[in-house]
Amino acid sequence: EHKAYSNLRQNPDGSWNGFIGVLANGTVDIAFWMGNTYQRFPYVDFTSTAINMPLIFMSSLPQPRIDKFAILYVFDGPAWLAIALSLILPVPFYYYKLKLEGFTTNIKMADVLYNSTMMPFCAMLQQSRNIPKSVLGLSAMFLFYAIVIGISFNSNLMAFLTLPESDSVPGTPEELSQMKDYKITIVHYVGAACDVFFSRPPNPTYANIKERMDYVKFKSSVNAAVKTAVRSKSVLIDYEQLMRINAARNLTMYPGYSPVKFSRTSILDLFVSLPLRKYSKLTEAIADNNSKFVSTGHYMKWFDNTIASLQSRGMAWLRSIQKGGSGDNSSKALVNVIDEAVRAGDVKPFKVAHFVLALGFLVISLTLTLVAFGSELAWYDIARKYKTEQVGLIIVTDPNIAII
Repeated sequence: EHKAYSNLRQNPDGSWNGFIGVLANGTVDIAFWMGNTYQRFPYVDFTSTAINMPLIFMSSLPQPRIDKFAILYVFDGPAWLAIALSLILPVPFYYYKLKLEGFTTNIKMADVLYNSTMMPFCAMLQQSRNIPKSVLGLSAMFLFYAIVIGISFNSNLMAFLTLPESDSVPGTPEELSQMKDYKITIVHYVGAACDVFFSRPPNPTYANIKERMDYVKFKSSVNAAVKTAVRSKSVLIDYEQLMRINAARNLTMYPGYSPVKFSRTSILDLFVSLPLRKYSKLTEAIADNNSKFVSTGHYMKWFDNTIASLQSRGMAWLRSIQKGGSGDNSSKALVNVIDEAVRAGDVKPFKVAHFVLALGFLVISLTLTLVAFGSELAWYDIARKYKTEQVGLIIVTDPNIAII
């Protein structure tokens, strides 16, 4: 640990801050690996490339949600149109048959239109209803059709209500640039490659990302990683190895599960080397061993071992918070988010959100019914008052009629 990471820039007089500064003044022999540039090379020795340390971003996982219009997704538009037409088109046939039957039976003509309209809807709703003999054939065919439609609707409705949807997560810089609703945070290393890169963005994609970036210092990177995992639609930009170390140590509660998603492509690929004091007697030996470690995969193996060790510590720490141990608000919120995500597959009861559309139709219908009922009462009172105020004269010419 060293404070030299806080500023890696070169001063106007040619001297250096940070790691190169402590190497140049002889304070240390070897420092944290960094990229070899033509500005840095005259002041320190560099080994051959050790690893690629790309600049990537990680995103919070999308929050699953139930769409309030899920009840309409059971069928597509043409299917809903066909069902609506199948309910409307039989009405004239029912009306014609019942109207003809009304001349020879006791069916009231006022009920013909009502019965003609309700028969298709009752069949679709699988409601029992007395069917006149003259329309038994048509009703039987429509009832079979209604049963098939009803079974299809009920089965698909269960799938749409129990399978929540989620927003897409950016995986490339281009996708991140297009998703304007994402909050972007970057760990700021003064004078590092990421700082130089975003000081002069090479294209509009990165210029858009830079305009939306909030900067945090390296000492706040852990807290920034936890907040990214907790907050929806948030992104944190940092070097991959450092970001994975933070995730393993502070975001791992269960093996094989991560509350964040790492980008598929990098913003910047940075091939880093080990810097040593200029003309150091250790340069040749360190460079030779560095080449061996790269070719034998020791760096990757050591990194994997580090991640495994940090994950074990992180799981123990977060599980202690889960059991009621001490922790700040961000850590407790992270535990809740992970628990909810891991238990997303558990059987849960339906909530009001599942039936917002149906309840909305019910409220609208009840409101219209109350308005109509109130209007009828008002109209009835006005009509009765008008009739009582009328003065009528009855002229009777038949002497057999008695007037009381």
